[in-house]
Amino acid sequence: MFEHVGGEAALRRTAEHSDEAVFGDELLGKLFRYGGSHHVDHLTAFLAEVLGGPRRYSEELGECAGQGRDVCHAHSLRSTTANTMSRMVSD
Repeated sequence: MFEHVGGEAALRRTAEHSDEAVFGDELLGKLFRYGGSHHVDHLTAFLAEVLGGPRRYSEELGECAGQGRDVCHAHSLRSTTANTMSRMVSD
């Protein structure tokens, strides 16, 4: 799926586009402690890993980096709701 959607370059463009929307959202803006290029890097790596690309998020960037936990496990530790996920992908 990672290659099918255009690889890292396409996912970076998606992350750049969503950056402004995420930080402009009342709920989502509070969930991220970093912004700008850090958020774009993290979101790109997250999307790549979820779509079957490199495991850079789990191994280098995420809060569980280097602990052998995958991206899904790391996010299961948070209180992510269906509403949060819907808002993240709505724009």
